[in-house]
Amino acid sequence: DGVRAACGDARPCQLRPLQLFLAWNGVLVLVYEGFPDSLAGIKGRLAPLYGRENFGSRWPKTTLAATSDTAPELVLPELERLRTLCVAHSAGLPSEPVPVKGVEVVEYKWRSLEAEGAPQRA
Repeated sequence: DGVRAACGDARPCQLRPLQLFLAWNGVLVLVYEGFPDSLAGIKGRLAPLYGRENFGSRWPKTTLAATSDTAPELVLPELERLRTLCVAHSAGLPSEPVPVKGVEVVEYKWRSLEAEGAPQRA
């Protein structure tokens, strides 16, 4: 299996919280400082299997919340308010590193990770 082979020589590592960030479509994420060498190596070995990487996967992050695929798009005042909250709460993030306990590849069609056939925005 390609994922297992790509992870074969991976070493334990940690991610350091950097900031809260509002990503595409109003997805709230916790962004980390950068990919440790061990994870960068795995990403490099997986690249030929999965093709071109989307912009959003080029830095380490944890998704904290996402709007439903059928929710109306956020308007500028909502985006600005969410961004203000992200900045305000980023200052209070813990500085302790987060240990990486495993690696998984997730392929999805809907940002909510719902099953295939999830309703689309009209």
